[in-house]
Amino acid sequence: SAWFGALGSVAIGFHGVFEHGAVDKHGNSLWSGRWPLWYAGRPFSGMLTGVMTYVLLRVASGDAPDLYVTIAAAFIFGTQENLFFRFLSRIAKVIVSTDEPHAGDS
Repeated sequence: SAWFGALGSVAIGFHGVFEHGAVDKHGNSLWSGRWPLWYAGRPFSGMLTGVMTYVLLRVASGDAPDLYVTIAAAFIFGTQENLFFRFLSRIAKVIVSTDEPHAGDS
C-alpha cells in the first residue's frame, strides 16, 4: 500500500506539471522556486498515506482488508490528500468518540 500511495502522489504530480505549464501566456515563469519541495516530498507523503490507508481500513473493517481494495484506496488517497484527510476524520470520529458534549453544545 505504501508503494501505491507513492505512485498515486507521483501521478498527481505529473498531472500538475502537464496540466499547468511552467510559463503563463505572457512568458512569465509560474514555478518561481516554490514548487520543487512539494514535488520532492509528494512520494514520501504518498507512502505515508498508503501505509495509513491500510491501517485505517484494517481498523474500520476489524479484519485484514482486501489487497486490491487496499492498493486502490492507497493510490486514490495518494492522489487526493484532501480526500484522505476527510477519510481520516471520519475514522477518528468513530475511534475517538466521547459522550461528553463539546464546548458550545447545549
